[in-house]
Amino acid sequence: MELQTCRLEVADFIATVTGATGIFDTGDELDVDLAAGRVSNVRTGAALSFRPWCESMLQVWRLGGLAPALRQRVAAADATLQ
Repeated sequence: MELQTCRLEVADFIATVTGATGIFDTGDELDVDLAAGRVSNVRTGAALSFRPWCESMLQVWRLGGLAPALRQRVAAADATLQ
């Protein structure tokens, strides 16, 4: 049995999903839930799981990346010192 793994890279999103090549065809639209660790094929409804992102990683992603997240953290720390 061949193990098929697909590395999904969409903007800043990266996850390894075993079996993804079996549920997606070229041009298929996918739906990704990073918190739940689920990727699904919008056309067929087929879905697979991957390791969900922890809350701190989700926060970094929501803020637009590591640099903006660090800027926010530093600003919050500065505000508590004043």
